[in-house]
Amino acid sequence: MRKTSIVWTIMSLLLLPACFGGAGNDTSPAVQIPGASVPAEQAATRPIRLGFTVLGSFEFTDMIKDKLEAEVASRENIELFSYEGQANAEQQLADVKDMIAKDVDVIILNPVNAAKSDVAVKMAVDAGIPVVGINTIPDTDLLTTYVGSNDIQAGEIQMQFIAESLGGEGNIVILRGLAEQSSQIQRARGILNVLDKYPNIHVLEDESAKWSRNDAYELMKKWHEKYGSKIDAVVSHNDGMALGALDYLKEAGIRIPVIGVDAIPDALQAVKDGELTATVFQDALGQAKMAVNLAINIAQNGQVAKSYFIPYRLVTQENVDYFSAIR
Repeated sequence: MRKTSIVWTIMSLLLLPACFGGAGNDTSPAVQIPGASVPAEQAATRPIRLGFTVLGSFEFTDMIKDKLEAEVASRENIELFSYEGQANAEQQLADVKDMIAKDVDVIILNPVNAAKSDVAVKMAVDAGIPVVGINTIPDTDLLTTYVGSNDIQAGEIQMQFIAESLGGEGNIVILRGLAEQSSQIQRARGILNVLDKYPNIHVLEDESAKWSRNDAYELMKKWHEKYGSKIDAVVSHNDGMALGALDYLKEAGIRIPVIGVDAIPDALQAVKDGELTATVFQDALGQAKMAVNLAINIAQNGQVAKSYFIPYRLVTQENVDYFSAIR
């Protein structure tokens, strides 16, 4: 990303109360939100108006959307305009324009494209509307704040697990997410960080399946036809693609390690059943609740830190019941 991108400060959830007026030791710079407050005379009648756009309809983003909408529904005096970007940067830009026309107080943005989303953010900021980034990172320093998880960490966790499972040597294939999206870029970087330490692990193929279970199935079929038993493990940028690869491997009667990211319900069940080797838990509920809290605080002219990161955690058959219970 370009040098002007936000400097992401990894923070514990325990610091959140400090941003809402509670006690704490948060030393990250807080930002004033010009023109974002609801005037006192309107507070009793005019709801806080939030705009929210998710990058597209995929398993994990659907979870974030559902949980964020449920969180807003549980609050009083909040109006939400919710959009789905259809994995298309131009569609998402049109959605942001519509939010601006509706005069929302704050926009919560889950960007389709890291680079192109800077246009949407700038347009909102120029209109006097603060933007809260969620889950994927736009390539701009104009965000008011960001909440998500460190995707480099996700790639490192899953690749380290597979490297140890293979005893430090073997051949892998990698299923990537949507090109130019921050999760794909950063998870790939995390995987490479670990691979640098394991010169005897070789990447046979590294290709995008666009977060799609069906596309991953077809790629896995193609790779198996090409390499046969030379493939020792599958590393996938998300669970949907991991499950797609697993669908093919099960049909072909092949058992090799397969790991994903997100810990969606289907993946947790597959781990419990001993089919999917592991996944990496990402907290959709935590991100959604924090994004709504931050947006409300901003609309009320509060102060927030520049970023909040919720840690990823490895899920295996040994601890899957715990993560299933909190999912």
